[in-house]
Amino acid sequence: MNEARQIEMEAWVIDFLDNRRKEKKMTVEEWATRVFPDAPPSAARMRLQGLRKPQGSTGKRKRLIFSEFTRMARALDISPGEVCALAENAFGVLSERK
Repeated sequence: MNEARQIEMEAWVIDFLDNRRKEKKMTVEEWATRVFPDAPPSAARMRLQGLRKPQGSTGKRKRLIFSEFTRMARALDISPGEVCALAENAFGVLSERK
């Protein structure tokens, strides 16, 4: 999978998780403090915002780190494996193997 496709898949995963957060009626602040419990609430929110929204003059999101992804999913009581399977299905990852 090329890098552009990887970035697209990461954005899909973040959007999927953010939509689940909204379905659970959880604020961004609540989610952020669950994802980054050791950080002050404002710092936790800023870190999460870097993943959710394009940043700065480049208009790009921060790349998704695996450990952040697993914490983001678990903070919403979602299995990271479930999210991976859904993303692979949405992107046809298994059909790319040859």
